[in-house]
Amino acid sequence: MSLEHTASQAIDAASASLRALSLDIHAHPEQAYAEVHAHQALTEWLAEAGFAVTPSAYGMETAFEATRGEGGPTIAVLSEYDALPGIGHACGHNLIAISGVAAGLAVAEALEREGIEGTVRVLGSPAAGRSA
Repeated sequence: MSLEHTASQAIDAASASLRALSLDIHAHPEQAYAEVHAHQALTEWLAEAGFAVTPSAYGMETAFEATRGEGGPTIAVLSEYDALPGIGHACGHNLIAISGVAAGLAVAEALEREGIEGTVRVLGSPAAGRSA
């Protein structure tokens, strides 16, 4: 089985829970550096998917790092989840959040199922592109 097929299967299998996660984040819009609900929802989902999760990473309360696998190469994906003032998730960050999570899951599953060494890291980014 190809890596691409294995990755696709992993996303298909998680599709319903990824959609629910996206809708949950969308229903709870949180602005820059106050993404408490999204942080908790994403870190819980990733932990249940077998990632070792470091909440409140890099000195930021609503950032996280989730890691699965070991050895090189290391592949990192970004997951951002803040909302905009007055318009919530019209920015689509709830979709960007689950896209990063789905990509991380797909790559981790593909590497593991095919017996390939590597580390996958999902980086939770609060307030992407905004300064404190």
